[in-house]
Amino acid sequence: MTKSAGPSATYGSTCPVPAAPGQVSSRSKDTAVPRESASPFRPRSLASAPRIAPVPRPSCERSGATPKPRRMADPTSVRCPGIVPGDAPGTAAGPSGPSSPGGPAEATGATPRVATRTNMTPRYHTATRIIRGFDGPVRGLFIPAAGVTPCRLGPPPYNRSSMSLLLEARSLVKQLGGRRVVDGVDLRCEAGQIVGLLGPNGAGKTTTLRMLYGFLRPDAGRIHVNGVELGRDLVSAKRSIGVCTQDDTFDGDFTVAQNLTVAASYFRPRPTDLAHRVPQLLERFELVPYADQKPETLSGGYRRRLMIARALMHRPRLLFLDEPTTGLDPQARMGVWDLVDGLRAEGLGIILTTHYMDEAERLSDALTVLARGRVVADGTAKTVLGDLVGEHVIVLDAAAATGVAAWLRQRGRGEPAGVLGAWHVPVSGEELADFARTFPSLRYEVRVPTLDDLFLKLALEP
Repeated sequence: MTKSAGPSATYGSTCPVPAAPGQVSSRSKDTAVPRESASPFRPRSLASAPRIAPVPRPSCERSGATPKPRRMADPTSVRCPGIVPGDAPGTAAGPSGPSSPGGPAEATGATPRVATRTNMTPRYHTATRIIRGFDGPVRGLFIPAAGVTPCRLGPPPYNRSSMSLLLEARSLVKQLGGRRVVDGVDLRCEAGQIVGLLGPNGAGKTTTLRMLYGFLRPDAGRIHVNGVELGRDLVSAKRSIGVCTQDDTFDGDFTVAQNLTVAASYFRPRPTDLAHRVPQLLERFELVPYADQKPETLSGGYRRRLMIARALMHRPRLLFLDEPTTGLDPQARMGVWDLVDGLRAEGLGIILTTHYMDEAERLSDALTVLARGRVVADGTAKTVLGDLVGEHVIVLDAAAATGVAAWLRQRGRGEPAGVLGAWHVPVSGEELADFARTFPSLRYEVRVPTLDDLFLKLALEP
C-alpha cells in the first residue's frame, strides 16, 4: 500500500475523485463495480483516467474497523477548481519515483504520485465553505492567495466611452384589472447613463419598471436588454440586470456577507470568483466592519448600501434603482448619490425612479416623464422643463392674486398650483412680459423652474 507523502488535506480532506472503470470498489471486495463520485473534482473522461494506487483513509474518518484503502487519481489528470498541481518541497515523487508526464504510470513502470495536500497548492482559502454552511469567520474565507489574479464574476464593466445601448423598450402596453396602466411607453438607456423615470402616483412607473426587468410580461411591445430580447431569452437577459427594490428583502438568518454570497449563488459563480467579489463589494460600500452582523442591526443608509451591493454581485450591466434614498437622512442620501455617481463613471447603465425631484435633477442624464400611462416628455432636465413647464415661474400670494386665474385660463394654462397659500405660475418669456403689463401693482417673485414645478403640474392635471 502506498502511503501519502504528507498529512491529509484540509480542503475537503483529500481531493475525492471516482474510481477508474473496472476497478474494485472500496465498499466491496468481491465485485468490481465502476462507480462515480458526487464530487465535482473528477477527470474530464473516466476512460482516460490513469490507474492509481490505493491510499489509507484520512485519520479524521474514525471507525472501529481497520481503515480500508481509498483510490485517488493522479493530480495532473484531475481538474479541481481552486486547486492546481504544485511542486511543494519533498513531494516531487512517490516512493518508487516520478510518474511519466506523457501518460499513465504503467507506461514507465513507475508508481503514480499520490494526490495529497503536500503536492497540491490552493489558489484560495476554502471558498466552497462560503456556500456550504457558512461556517467559520467570514473574512478568513475570502482572502485570495498571493500572486493569483482573481476571475471576474460575470462580464467586465463597459467602458463609458463606448456608450453601448443596454436597454431599449418599444411601445409597451399593459392592462391590469381591465384598465390600461401602461400605454405605448418607449424608453432607452445607454452604458454610463442614468435615466430618471418620473411621474405622479398612478402614472405607471412601477408597472413599467417591472416589465423592464422581467417581473411582468407586457401585453404588447418589445424589450431588449444588452442585445437580448427579454421575451425570447429571459435567463440570458437577467444575467445583465441588477434590481434594487424599494423594500428590504434580506434573509434575516444570514449575515451581511452571507446575504451577498446567497444572492450570487443564484447565478452559479465559481468559488474563486465569489471569493474575490464579496470582499470587493464589502470594501466598496464600506460594509467590512459589519460583514459578520445581521442586516437588521444596520442603519437605514447601510441597509440601502447592502441592497445595492447585493444587486451588483453578478456584475450586471444594467441596474434598476427603485427610490434608493427613501427614508434616509440627508447625509445618508449624499452617500448613496456618491455611490451611484461612481457606478455611472464605471459604465453601468442605471434606471432610477424617485419622488425626490432634486435627486432626479442631480443624478439623471436623461428623463422620461410618465402621466396616465403615457410618456409626456423625455430628454434632458432642461428640455423637459422647457416643454412642460416654461422658462420662468411666477410666485405670488394667492389671496392677492385677483384676476390671475382668469388671465391663465385665457392663455390655456389652467388652474395655478397652490402650495402653502402661494401660487406657482409657469410662464414663457413673452407671457412674463405680458403679466407685468397686466398686473403692474401686484407683488410677485420670478424664479427658474425646477422638477418640483413639473411634478405639481402633472399632479394637478385632470
